[in-house]
Amino acid sequence: MFRKFLVFTMLIGFATLAFGHERSWPGRRLYKLWPQVKFFVRVQKSLTPDQVERIERLLGKKLPAEDRSPIFYYAYADKEKKDLLGVVLFVDSTGKNGPIELSFGFDQTTKLQVVDIWQHQENDYIRSKEFLGYFIGKTVTDNLVEGTFSKTPLPSETVHAFITAVRRAQDITLEAFGRRSDRATGVSQ
Repeated sequence: MFRKFLVFTMLIGFATLAFGHERSWPGRRLYKLWPQVKFFVRVQKSLTPDQVERIERLLGKKLPAEDRSPIFYYAYADKEKKDLLGVVLFVDSTGKNGPIELSFGFDQTTKLQVVDIWQHQENDYIRSKEFLGYFIGKTVTDNLVEGTFSKTPLPSETVHAFITAVRRAQDITLEAFGRRSDRATGVSQ
């Protein structure tokens, strides 16, 4: 009996992992992130082994399984789907105090337009306009300098985790839409 329960529990756990953030339609979260958007369309992409390898080389670590087949939300300014503002991607990271769940909205050049941190266990400075404002408008070619935040209440591990999440989201977005991410690491100490 215990064995059946254990197998059932493992299956439920694996099924939950397979869906990642997108267990249900995240409409409220999407419209909170990017209020001027009138219409979102969900599109799942699959990264090729070459794309995964390029991203891993740039990040210097393995790409999580859920990021190998990312779900994007195309953000349109109109319901006719003629005016594409960009895409939204949900990404997880781990700061010094635990998981950080993020939503990133990129325009068509992967310039970060909007970001939402919807779960974290870090200092609330992580949601401040000062911290998030540093990243708004950054593209994949911009250098993100971790030392910029050395005099803030955020631990360096958390800053590094956030910057890595931004880079991972940008690289996944570029690769998924057929543009190679050939940037330098773009992360400085």
